[in-house]
Amino acid sequence: MFSLSDSQLAALLDEIANAIRAGTPLDQSMRRLASRRLGRVGRSAEKVAQKLEQGEKLSMSMEALRGSSSTALIEMVRVAEESGKPNMLNRFASQLRCRSQFSQSVFLAWLYPFTLCIVAYVSAVFFLFPMVLQFEKEPDFAWPSSVIALSKWTMDHPWGLPILFAVLVVTLITWGWSRRRFPKDVRLGLFCSTLADQIQQDVSEDVAIRSAAAIAEDTELQSLENPTLQSPRMAQLLSEADIGVIKVSSAENKELLVARLRYLATKNFEKARKQRSVWGVWLPRAAMVFIGVGCAFFYIGWVLWPVYDQVAKW
Repeated sequence: MFSLSDSQLAALLDEIANAIRAGTPLDQSMRRLASRRLGRVGRSAEKVAQKLEQGEKLSMSMEALRGSSSTALIEMVRVAEESGKPNMLNRFASQLRCRSQFSQSVFLAWLYPFTLCIVAYVSAVFFLFPMVLQFEKEPDFAWPSSVIALSKWTMDHPWGLPILFAVLVVTLITWGWSRRRFPKDVRLGLFCSTLADQIQQDVSEDVAIRSAAAIAEDTELQSLENPTLQSPRMAQLLSEADIGVIKVSSAENKELLVARLRYLATKNFEKARKQRSVWGVWLPRAAMVFIGVGCAFFYIGWVLWPVYDQVAKW
């Protein structure tokens, strides 16, 4: 099947959730989506519809999906299919859209600082450094030796810094794509919200915890052996909502536990939102100010000051 982006996968999940919620046959919903959407979403929906018509379960028909969060997707679809509750599908789709929007906003936010660096370097190579070297041997004017040395090195190796800069950018992008899991706070938020959904449906503790950990793609929680709400890691997590080690033995305790898990999910999603704000807003702005001020001080200290200092000596 086709590899889907986060936004494309979110559209497919929303259609599945709407079909489950409305009680519409899934193969018909997938056929309808295939007829309305072009590109990979439509082709993927058509493939899913074909597998459903062949008698496969929805979770089995989604196994051929390739892309980010494919393992979590299969587990989540299986849980939603068995419980008949599509809320977690919409929640997962929402997080996928947030991740897609965050990636786009980060790219646009860092585009200006990168452009500023490129413009500054091009201006220096084509205008500033040639001017310095042109007046290097003038008897009435002498540039500082550091300015002349930098100008000579840059003009002799004009592609050195751009290549280093390109390698750094490509390395960062590759590193980011290799870590396509959700951030830790988002994973914990998904885990808590999914666990709350399943506990509300009276799913047993161990099955609910394992399914929620698989959906959140949290390796630490997935590695728990015989997980229960009394496990040390679960007790530590629940303590963050001021809740002790409790058992889901009564309706009152169950509702309390679900409410606490919802609180933890909201708390972690809010932490993730603040982190996105740091990477997508504040750091790019700080970089823009740092680069702009640095270029200004460079020009003042290495160009204007030597010129005016020489003029004052005349």
